[in-house]
Amino acid sequence: MISNQIITINEGIDEVLGDASKIIKDYTPILFYKDFNTNNQLQAWATGVLVKLKNKYFLFTAAHIIENILPETIGIMLDDVFQVLGGTVRHTELLDSRGGKIIDICIWEIEKDVAKNIESKMKFFSLDNFNKDLQTYSGTNYLVWGYPYKNVKVLPSNPNIKSTPLILLSKLVSDRNYENIGYDYDKNLVLEYKRHEIRKSASDKIEQGRKPKGCSGCGIWVIPNLCVEKGKTPPHILAGIMTKYLENEDVIVGTRIHIIVEIIRNEFDIPLLASKITNVQISRRDCPNG
Repeated sequence: MISNQIITINEGIDEVLGDASKIIKDYTPILFYKDFNTNNQLQAWATGVLVKLKNKYFLFTAAHIIENILPETIGIMLDDVFQVLGGTVRHTELLDSRGGKIIDICIWEIEKDVAKNIESKMKFFSLDNFNKDLQTYSGTNYLVWGYPYKNVKVLPSNPNIKSTPLILLSKLVSDRNYENIGYDYDKNLVLEYKRHEIRKSASDKIEQGRKPKGCSGCGIWVIPNLCVEKGKTPPHILAGIMTKYLENEDVIVGTRIHIIVEIIRNEFDIPLLASKITNVQISRRDCPNG
């Protein structure tokens, strides 16, 4: 019957988001650290995004995740192998009036031999076609894709990681909400996350969403077109990095991608056009590959 072939709008969105998620997953490692207090047991800690720009390899995450942890103890799992990232770390130290970070970004340059190991299991998202128009993008199709650490388990079997990502389609809050919360539209993405009023897209069921603790450092992606021909790759653009969840305000906060690219231009000797962004204070660390 013809009616059996009809796909509702919500079901179509689910299919497109599912296809986009399969791609984004390959760019999105869970970050672990070795906990010296538990005999070097691996602990899920945060999320990152693997990025390639001008033949250099990076991991983007949030700066606050390394404030109390040695960067050389942080790595990702490649099947049952703990891969230390090593390399060079640059992270921001810009504070707002409440002591929180307006720009909360860590950029981790990964040595090419380590990147090659990572590429055997994952992928690096190319930023070579970076689009500065995203600074003013105000569409409704923002996809947050990260790993709450309570939903990550280290198992003795191989592959030894069991995880369930948080995948959220959202939109920017209003200009007034930006002002009320105290974030800067030009620097930050502030997205709605009414955790107690989550509606599954293919049904009318309301349920409570998960707390995104551990999603810090994950990608905030733009999905500019939810009407994609079956079998085609959904367009997906890295718009920023998640840095904070403000439960009382029902929002997720991130740093916009053009800020990150400007830091890369200044710190990693990559020929890029200068931005008008100013007052981004940077700290530097070099890590052994271990």
